[in-house]
Amino acid sequence: GLRYLDLCGFALRPFLNTFDWGHVRLSWAEITAAQWMFAILATGVSFASIGRYDVIIHRVLGTKVSTRCAQASGAAAIAVSQTLGFGLVSGTLARWRGLPNLSIVAAGSVTAMVSLSFLGAWLLLFALAGMLSPIPLPLPPLVFQASLFSAICFIFYTVIKRHLTIAGRRLRLPS
Repeated sequence: GLRYLDLCGFALRPFLNTFDWGHVRLSWAEITAAQWMFAILATGVSFASIGRYDVIIHRVLGTKVSTRCAQASGAAAIAVSQTLGFGLVSGTLARWRGLPNLSIVAAGSVTAMVSLSFLGAWLLLFALAGMLSPIPLPLPPLVFQASLFSAICFIFYTVIKRHLTIAGRRLRLPS
């Protein structure tokens, strides 16, 4: 049958036909060994950082998963979910598969909390970057101000409320 990569290649064919493949080869040849090594190192640091989200969330949820296992499953889950899409579903399934002692509900809770914390941090950084940008951006300033207000409200909510109820299940929010 038709494999996934074959299907992707077929879908990308019109786009790939526009490439100047000689220029692509020259560009690849210009990448030095040091640049490859720095890119690999940066990728490793990035995955280690991403895995720390899971370590924190496992502690908050009290799953009793070890730091090492939480970090490894978190990094794998993010890699899988970013590659396949459907982040909440594929991230949950990857965590559940990587931590067989964890229920699918607990894996889903970890995925949801990691996603919420990531989006909350992204919202804050988006707002600050937009408000502090030295050049005018194509969005009205109100967008960045509303984003900052939303991020601050979320922070206050997590400090004051400390719990969130999702589908009847009470989850402790990260500090």
